[in-house]
Amino acid sequence: MAKRITSLHDRLMPVEEQAAIPPRIEAEDQKGRKPERQKARTEALVGLNFKVPSGFRREFRQFCAAHDFSLVEALAAAFEALKEKEK
Repeated sequence: MAKRITSLHDRLMPVEEQAAIPPRIEAEDQKGRKPERQKARTEALVGLNFKVPSGFRREFRQFCAAHDFSLVEALAAAFEALKEKEK
């Protein structure tokens, strides 16, 4: 005998109140980064499209993950270091 398919809506429980949203922590964001590392985030982000060798891409992403950097933060820090070196 075939199993009767019921509506998923019938199984859902009513929501009495909305989920509590935790307050924003100013000292750190959700990934634990400090605000001084986020100063570039005040400006709107736009696309930057270029190709890199696959080995570089893998190493860059692994480094960023291991050091809790976003890819954008790491690229910006590297560019700042390059500008300082060229002065």
